[in-house]
Amino acid sequence: MVVGYGAITLRLPENHSLKGKRKAVKAVIGRIRSNFNVSAAEIAANEMHQRAVIGVALTGNAHTLVNSKLDRIVNLVESMGVGEVLDAEMEVMSVALPSGRMEWDEDLSQWIRDMEKSPLTGQDE
Repeated sequence: MVVGYGAITLRLPENHSLKGKRKAVKAVIGRIRSNFNVSAAEIAANEMHQRAVIGVALTGNAHTLVNSKLDRIVNLVESMGVGEVLDAEMEVMSVALPSGRMEWDEDLSQWIRDMEKSPLTGQDE
């Protein structure tokens, strides 16, 4: 499994209120989510009127695909013209899954059974 994540820092020079910032950030996040089907959220600079940091995360099965999608996300944000992209830090890494799909399914099934037990006693109710 390949995981890609990153942060896009925007400068919003025409913005003079948190309400205006929220509107701009919400538009950017909505467009990212709808165009690329990835997770996106404002992750920093929450109280700064003219700055926003938007985090994105996605998974895939090919390093080149994930990297390409991250690049296209940055290009989309730049093309929206909401603000100036000051920085875009992205990272792509491979994550090893437990060996064998059957083992993974059994681990998940056990976790579900454990969650169905009472959280205080660990016993079935």
